[in-house]
Amino acid sequence: MSGYPFPAWFIGTVAVSFVYTWLYNSTQGSLLVVTLFHVLWNTFGVVVSGVSITAMAVVCVGVAVLLVAVFGQENLTRRKSGRVLTQPGISAVDMEIFACGQCTSQ
Repeated sequence: MSGYPFPAWFIGTVAVSFVYTWLYNSTQGSLLVVTLFHVLWNTFGVVVSGVSITAMAVVCVGVAVLLVAVFGQENLTRRKSGRVLTQPGISAVDMEIFACGQCTSQ
């Protein structure tokens, strides 16, 4: 890694973080999908020798720009889900108050 040109490595790392974020948010928080992508990306870098870090950075930037252009920035931020999970004996209103941190002891 010390032989990599730092600017290309840094730009590629920031760009691929957009891909990780999009994958995570688009799969409702599936770490399995993100982990599989990470393993495949690292395996590609090892198996396919001769690919420069600069070329990989360009690919990452292109994919990140494409994701933002096609899907917008909605999948790059956290958002509340539209569903409220409840437990037996606890109403959805009580769960919402608890989730907001406004729960008071009775």
